[in-house]
Amino acid sequence: MKKTFLAGLAVGLMMLGLTGLANATTVIYGSTGYATGILDLSFEGTSYNLDFLAAPYSTAYASKTPLFFGNETAAEAFSDAIMNALNAESGIPQLEGAKEPEVLWVPFALGTYTSGAEYFMASQVGHNSSTDHWQRFFRFGGGLGDTYVYDGFAPMFVDATVAPVPEPATMLLLGGGLAGLAIWRRKRT
Repeated sequence: MKKTFLAGLAVGLMMLGLTGLANATTVIYGSTGYATGILDLSFEGTSYNLDFLAAPYSTAYASKTPLFFGNETAAEAFSDAIMNALNAESGIPQLEGAKEPEVLWVPFALGTYTSGAEYFMASQVGHNSSTDHWQRFFRFGGGLGDTYVYDGFAPMFVDATVAPVPEPATMLLLGGGLAGLAIWRRKRT
């Protein structure tokens, strides 16, 4: 009985450790049922947490620089990863506060019009209606303070941050479980 309990405890500790290490991409839904972000989106070996922000560029990035600033190719590849995560859902995720067509913007550059006004460039993913899958849209740019809410078109910026690395306690649980299994196996033989 004691051996069975110890073996079960060791396996339980190991499983708890493994769940802390698992990075499953999860679309986050708010209380209204609309998608508000994505957790643990894996891209080029790094895990990211995303928030979808319905705000002008100058508000969305008031205190930080967009993740792929200066790298159009990476922004477009990241857009594809977002599109794939949204399309993997059982239904078509809708965005809160957006109108159809819904568009997510991943900014990658700043520039200045000949008039002197500043603008941004972004890669886009979106869909035309609640029954269409998410797809790649074209590259787009606009004024930093513009909201672009007109005639059924409302963009949402993607605010991406690097997801936290598993904490040391996760590694202790996994290590404790493995050590317990090794001790149990050694005593058993």
